[in-house]
Amino acid sequence: MTSHARESRRRARSMLWAVAPLLVVASTVTGTGSAGQVPSAPAGQRAAAPRAATLPARTTTRRVRDITLEVDPHRTGFGAWSQTWGDNLVFDKNGDGNLDVLLSFHLQRWEIWLGSGSGDFTFDRGLHRTDRHNCVAADFGRPADGRPDGRVDLYCVRGADKGTLSDKSNSMFMQRRDGSFVDRVRAWGARDPSGRGRVVSLLTPRPGARPSLFLGDAPSIEFPSLDRLLLNKGGHFRGRHTAGLPADRGTTCSDTADYDHDGRQDFVTCSYWDGGGLTARRLLIYHNETTRGGAVVYRWRAAREGVPQQELRDAELVDMDGDGWADLVTVSRHALVVRLNRHRTPHFSRISYRHSFTAGQSFCTGAANGDHARDLLVVQSLASGTRTRQARDWMLVNRGSGRRFRALPVPQPPRRFGRNGVGDTCSAIPRFRDKRSAWTINNGLYPGAGYRQLVVLSRPRR
Repeated sequence: MTSHARESRRRARSMLWAVAPLLVVASTVTGTGSAGQVPSAPAGQRAAAPRAATLPARTTTRRVRDITLEVDPHRTGFGAWSQTWGDNLVFDKNGDGNLDVLLSFHLQRWEIWLGSGSGDFTFDRGLHRTDRHNCVAADFGRPADGRPDGRVDLYCVRGADKGTLSDKSNSMFMQRRDGSFVDRVRAWGARDPSGRGRVVSLLTPRPGARPSLFLGDAPSIEFPSLDRLLLNKGGHFRGRHTAGLPADRGTTCSDTADYDHDGRQDFVTCSYWDGGGLTARRLLIYHNETTRGGAVVYRWRAAREGVPQQELRDAELVDMDGDGWADLVTVSRHALVVRLNRHRTPHFSRISYRHSFTAGQSFCTGAANGDHARDLLVVQSLASGTRTRQARDWMLVNRGSGRRFRALPVPQPPRRFGRNGVGDTCSAIPRFRDKRSAWTINNGLYPGAGYRQLVVLSRPRR
């Protein structure tokens, strides 16, 4: 996706070979089956007659293509050898209508690449080196009065740099007229100086309100590292105590949506908290119960919404069946699960689709084939600590209902030093060259390292 050079100390040598795209027959998965398999009946029940899993031959030539070397032949950006611990951020920095990308790196500077709209990207600038983990983009407004100034700003959370940082303050990069950034986190009262930051989500507690923040931190060690809400008061943030926050919950994922259509935005997290202590990562649902003119109030509702308390790696509220209601998608070590919204409590009590695997890490959503249905890309890491080849990633192409998907394998990244990386995260870039999304994949989950990838779904052959 980019051919622009980076600093020599971080430049990866050009690869002399590319991974040949893997051409395989696609399969349709229905309900709770895995790719190419038919779900088994529960013990003691008679299995129904299996449905054909393989699509007709005329539609089986579609595949996932690795286009990394087409757009980044020297592996200096989107194909670079790197360590990561967080998402790439897709946003429109300069307001030209073309999507730009902030590439994440672990303990190195993050890089902004400007999109041209035709699939080409140009290096813009870097954010200073630190233990940065995730960022969000929004027009937070002018410091004087909080009114929008038409420029997109960034808020980024920071960790402890392996225990070497006494001040772990986050960054709030306010964009200036010339496109440069200045950090105003102290002036805005949004530092979180003792927190080991991991995730951040934009939050709108009231309809039409200024963008506020949910901060998710890793568990406390020597100093408080607490999840918290920061409400945007116009020119500054103010912490809000609700739903037990701020609290030590060891959060590793978060997402926001109004899942019950009451006009108030809710959010979910993957947290090491079960109501009594820090254990396995489980899903917490924070339901917005703010009243008109009242204080911002959230309450836990995971059990009430029918979500079992199982170990999770990633979660998102996204409309998978096109009915306008946010559905729940989760990834654990062993499966991706879609729970379609039932439009009433409990909203997520039924599994609508399940795709099984061995080393689930994260997922992202996009428009793989350019239609209106949301598709999924699942990133896997190593099945065990002794493996040198990461488990295969999967692109799940939505048939439109959120219940049936075509499962397509993603080509594996190339090897280096006998290994081909450790899967971390992915991000979809909408409208890449046409209506289809391109998908960036980070394969360098710390302490591992690997080559980034850029993949697309090929056009069908006639």
